[in-house]
Amino acid sequence: MNVNKKTLAFYISIFFVSNVNASGFKVLVSQEDNAYGVDKITEVVEYTEWLNEGLEYDCSTPTPLEKNIYQNTLFNQSYDCVQKQTRNKNTYFEYSESSRKDLIKIEKEEQILTVNHTERKSGSFLAKSCNEIKSSQGSIGDGIYNIYPSGSAESAYCDMTTDNGGWTLVGRSKATGNSRESACTGSNANYTSFGWIHTMGSLSNDSIGYSMGVLNKNIDFTEVLFGEYSTGKTWGNWVYKHSLSKSHLQSLNTNTQVIGYPEPVIGGNTSFGMAAQIGAIDKQHFFFRDSSVYSTYGLMEDGWYSCYGNGTTNTHSTPANFGGNINYQPGMVFVR
Repeated sequence: MNVNKKTLAFYISIFFVSNVNASGFKVLVSQEDNAYGVDKITEVVEYTEWLNEGLEYDCSTPTPLEKNIYQNTLFNQSYDCVQKQTRNKNTYFEYSESSRKDLIKIEKEEQILTVNHTERKSGSFLAKSCNEIKSSQGSIGDGIYNIYPSGSAESAYCDMTTDNGGWTLVGRSKATGNSRESACTGSNANYTSFGWIHTMGSLSNDSIGYSMGVLNKNIDFTEVLFGEYSTGKTWGNWVYKHSLSKSHLQSLNTNTQVIGYPEPVIGGNTSFGMAAQIGAIDKQHFFFRDSSVYSTYGLMEDGWYSCYGNGTTNTHSTPANFGGNINYQPGMVFVR
């Protein structure tokens, strides 16, 4: 059979066009010289950018909350939210010879992300004690802070370092100590407004005693820290600790109770027998002793009267360590 070139090209063109999806090729017939060539088709996939769809949702509770952080303390608050995002997956046929690109399919994709947020906040918690300040991230070291035992601001000196910190100063003798040996030989200490239930002095004036009257305030505690100090409310060489709750101490109004030798915090003296008993909170001093004869023993406005030794020197009664090595020395009492 005789077939001319135009007829042959027409047949070939029909054959290739009908099979383009199977072969990936398309035959083009030149109208000028009736020749034909091949244009390669490539499947190309392109993605659009991920875009948020709607608002974030299912957000977690922010932590920590402002109400749990000490007042005016700046802190980082964090929380997580869920965010849905979508994008398009676009599929094209791209032709090598003609630079043509045909969009043949659009598919929508989605993803769910967890979005982390961090914001700078300021605390609003009104701490009642130095321990609450410390536990609410308000500590910036030893010093004077505002506490709110009754809702209004009061100044308190906080020891934020000794034995893990959080101690509230409730009593401090004048800084010079004393040499009033008569108090250890029978004379009654007749100070006013000094002790567990009395108020005296100020935090800034170390030339006279300071007493907060802690048992009359809404300040809870389970421990008592006490010992000698030097100027600037810095602890000396001998510091001790008792485990004693506020409610227990309040029950000892006119009587005393043996609670055992105190635990050494600084100095390592385990023989402070003259601090094994505590109580008599109605008196004008912080009573510490080994018996219920409480009239002249403990921390008074002018210093310690453990009545064993003279500091570390065995010049009164002996041994000095039985008196905590703090007799006649300036002293402080803290609670936590």
